[in-house]
Amino acid sequence: MGASASVEWNIIRDGVFSDEFLNRNFTTSERSVALIENLSEQLEADLKVTSKSYEARQVFAQIILSWTELEFDGVILKNENRTKFQAFQFLECLKGDYGIPLAHISYGVTPDLNAAETFLRDSEVEIISCSDETFKVIEHHVKENCKVKGLINVASGMQLSDGLIPPMPPQ
Repeated sequence: MGASASVEWNIIRDGVFSDEFLNRNFTTSERSVALIENLSEQLEADLKVTSKSYEARQVFAQIILSWTELEFDGVILKNENRTKFQAFQFLECLKGDYGIPLAHISYGVTPDLNAAETFLRDSEVEIISCSDETFKVIEHHVKENCKVKGLINVASGMQLSDGLIPPMPPQ
């Protein structure tokens, strides 16, 4: 699905990157629920918003917001069994075809938390946990949009990928 052309994101021309990313990551009704959730965590359960796709998009949005809003340079996503880790190093905000916001990342997957931490050693990192199923959905989305560099990070031993990651659109 990756974008064929991209230019640097310009906040004056394109608006706030995270806002546009979230607008394309969620449906209008899901965005309304998310705004209200800030007031009441119970609302999601009350409205029975439990789809797997929605959960994965929520976690994916949290990854992007860790970078754009909380200013972390990297994120480690771990599955609930702690058997696999995805390491995201954020490089820049870009705008692709049709104005799609793209996060340019370096990325790797490993069964070793220490390897993920070593890969991101020069970054301020947030660690996010999710279910195994959500982990797999996010991994699939990212790998669809990343190309393996063929490089091994010497310090961590991780094979690195590079890519332009679009929002995870509702199914």
